[in-house]
Amino acid sequence: MTYHESQQRIAEAEAAQRDGDLAKARTLFLQAAELQRNLIAAVPDDRVRTKSVFGLSVATLLYKADELDESERYACHVLSHSWVESYSAAKLRELVAHIWDERVLRSRKIERSRRPTSVLFRGGTVGRGIAPAGAIDAHMRTIRSLTNRLADYKNERPLTPKSAQHEKELYQAFDSQPSVSSYKIDMYLATTGQISFSFDGRQAVSPEEILDSVISFVEVAVVGDTNEVRGLVEDTGYQLALARLTRGLIPDGYDIGEIELRRMSSDGRERSVRVLHAHRLGVNSLIREATAASLATQRGADNDVVDRDELIGTLRAVDLDRRRIRVEVDGGASTVILLSKDMLLDDVLGPMLNKRVKVVRQRMRGKRMWHADDVEPV
Repeated sequence: MTYHESQQRIAEAEAAQRDGDLAKARTLFLQAAELQRNLIAAVPDDRVRTKSVFGLSVATLLYKADELDESERYACHVLSHSWVESYSAAKLRELVAHIWDERVLRSRKIERSRRPTSVLFRGGTVGRGIAPAGAIDAHMRTIRSLTNRLADYKNERPLTPKSAQHEKELYQAFDSQPSVSSYKIDMYLATTGQISFSFDGRQAVSPEEILDSVISFVEVAVVGDTNEVRGLVEDTGYQLALARLTRGLIPDGYDIGEIELRRMSSDGRERSVRVLHAHRLGVNSLIREATAASLATQRGADNDVVDRDELIGTLRAVDLDRRRIRVEVDGGASTVILLSKDMLLDDVLGPMLNKRVKVVRQRMRGKRMWHADDVEPV
């Protein structure tokens, strides 16, 4: 029984995971754990680092095998020894806490993703363990909205003013407490007891796949890669909705300098994407191109644009039912503007209410009211 044999079992388990064969993956992870547990007994007592690393590995492999009780027992067994190194001890304590949390969720028929998406906030007024609460809350809401919309798209739900998650929750986000390293919050996606079936009786997409798709979309959206976006999301309406939510994720450079999304993907690779204030240019370019294509389809060739301008003011009211927004410009005067079909999204417009915005608007030949083609924070 060798270390290389255990690594082979782990590689096979990860391959089975990628193929969706969870039962096979868990069996292979359990075999790898037993192989490594036998190796520890042969390690001399003075090789504390090796014993610590193997101890953490065995407990983690048992967890991946879904042997929660045995993983907890073994982690506590390793922690009871004086030789365990501090790094491994800290990770083992995190694992035990993770197991306790998972038991609580399972008792309520909730299954959460094993791997979180870590959201790291840096720069601006973000410190070590302290950050501007309003800005952090707003960005975490945007990430959850982006996740919900991608869940809708992946489950083939039509784009509606409110995410289908509001009507029938298949998924629920859970956030960890912030850590002090760079103000990091881990977001897990959990499923309710009805995960086996989606909205229309089809097999629901797994939380892991949805969290992977969030990283994939943000990666290509922040650089304005239209072709890659189309490859990930074919529907133009969803392209615009997701691009606008990504724009809402971009930090202002003052309260928050940068945001990093980091995740260990389903294929075992660590992936990350940094979102900076400078990325607004790329996302806006993507939005302009997708908006032009969408409006050409909606309005047709007969609706000639006779006026086009930009308006800056405070967004005071949103009425999705009547497709209207009210913007208060400098000096107190208000103007009512019709919304294009692609702008009828509560999770895009809602966070901008009572904040300064720029409205890109057009007026068609023979029409009195302006149409808002885009609304963005300033």
